[in-house]
Amino acid sequence: MWGRPLAVGIGGELPARPALFDFVCGGKVLDPFGRALGSAALRIHRGAATGFVARRDDGTTDGQTQPPDHHAEIVAARARAEAAQRELASRETAIVRVDRTLPVRPQIWAVWLWPVYWIGRWRARGKLVERRLAALAVDEARRELDTIDRDATAMEAHARLARNRYHDALRALCGGGPTAENVLEVELTLVSGPLPEGIEIVELAGANRAGAETDAVFVVEDGRLLAPVRGGAPLPIGDFAEAVPTLPSVLADARALRVARRVRDRIATALAALEDQLEQHEATFRARLDRVHALRIPDPAAFTGVQLARVRSDISASVNAVMEHAAVHLGSELASLQQDWIGSIANAANTDALKVALARVEAQWDGEPKRIAEEVKVLVMGGVGGSARDLYPDLVSTLVPYGLPAEHARPLRAAPVLPPTPLLPSLSRGSSKLEKQNWFVGLFRSFEARRTEIREHVHDRLEHMREVAEAELRDAEPQLHAVLDHVLRGLLAGAFEHQTAALERMLAAEREAIAVERKTLAPLVRACDDVRTEAARLGELIAQLERHQPAVAIAAAAADTASLSR
Repeated sequence: MWGRPLAVGIGGELPARPALFDFVCGGKVLDPFGRALGSAALRIHRGAATGFVARRDDGTTDGQTQPPDHHAEIVAARARAEAAQRELASRETAIVRVDRTLPVRPQIWAVWLWPVYWIGRWRARGKLVERRLAALAVDEARRELDTIDRDATAMEAHARLARNRYHDALRALCGGGPTAENVLEVELTLVSGPLPEGIEIVELAGANRAGAETDAVFVVEDGRLLAPVRGGAPLPIGDFAEAVPTLPSVLADARALRVARRVRDRIATALAALEDQLEQHEATFRARLDRVHALRIPDPAAFTGVQLARVRSDISASVNAVMEHAAVHLGSELASLQQDWIGSIANAANTDALKVALARVEAQWDGEPKRIAEEVKVLVMGGVGGSARDLYPDLVSTLVPYGLPAEHARPLRAAPVLPPTPLLPSLSRGSSKLEKQNWFVGLFRSFEARRTEIREHVHDRLEHMREVAEAELRDAEPQLHAVLDHVLRGLLAGAFEHQTAALERMLAAEREAIAVERKTLAPLVRACDDVRTEAARLGELIAQLERHQPAVAIAAAAADTASLSR
């Protein structure tokens, strides 16, 4: 923008614009009413020679240079004519002086004066020669004056004719007639005149209106320049004689204002892009933290319930399998105990052997059932613990996508500790001893009868023990479901703790990484703040210039928006 001349766009009504062009050209150049609508625009600037170039839409040009006015030659000719006129007057004055010294010719009837006249003529014969020479000089001066007058008049007429032809050609090209067909612009160069150096006047008309590069736009009205106001009255700049000399400073201010506005707008665009970039970074930071926060489970209790419901069938299957295994073991141990005890009684051959067998049964009556109860309890609790260990990976696998570290989703190394659970209490607490046979009654009964009675009594007590134990084992199944549910809840709670700790570590790592990235963005943030500050200062300077020179501000804005008078 700074490399081209300062340019002012001229709008206004068509008859008003030629008045400005005539002013800067120093004479009547264009006919204000001889230009049709849509005629070629005029561009005027100072140059080495006065002339014009017409540019057509096909790329061709027509141009002329203004013929010389021969002003100096005409002035010199007129000076020579004046000098010849003075010489003629001088010679005529000399003749008059000579005539005054010659005797006056007497009247024809005054015969007495004629001798005196002749004598005087004879005596003035030298002056008569002088008078004849002066008369010849006067004739020569007149002929020379006539020649000089004719030459000066012819020179003036030739110069006037050449100028008229030049102006007629210029008017024809600017008038929009047949000669000006397809002419887009006429560029007029002036050697002298009121137009300052480095200033270009661009008429905003026709095809030139949209593509003209100007620093300010004025409209012409009644011999004045005005700044156009869209939808309002134009602001006066001054008449031609006042406004044209100030164009360099006015256009320089207008160009500076336009450049400042463009810089402000570009800064605003760049600043918006920079702020968007920073906001995108901040949005990315927030999204990264939000992604970690989103891994938190808002209602762990509900989540736990869902997961336990998901593995409920596995829990039931595991407990059932444990209970079946425990029932088989219990039945097998009780059957073995029954076979051992009853067999020892049945194999007793005499009373002493029967006493020994009965004593052995009584001695083992509390210990063996407790042993069997402990074995079953170990078997059941081990099975339940193993089931919890087996169900753990599937139970907590749903927490892995929520941040649970993979090492905490692997199978447990050992079965979890189960809460104390009463199991087979009838076997664990012992029972009353076998009732001994009354000795008096035994005196009247045979050995076989006594052995059979004791064997049946032991058998009945063992059957009752077995039935009670099996019933207790069946009754313990809901408790085992509850135990396994409780243990799995605890394991899932522990997994939640690991997941929470992992999320905290992830958040800390993200915050640390974001802090590092913010440090790398710090120069960009400072630059953004500096640009914002300078943009505000530039905006204030623009506002000050617009307040102090409203007409220049409006004219500069019109150059950007082509807001011209219609």
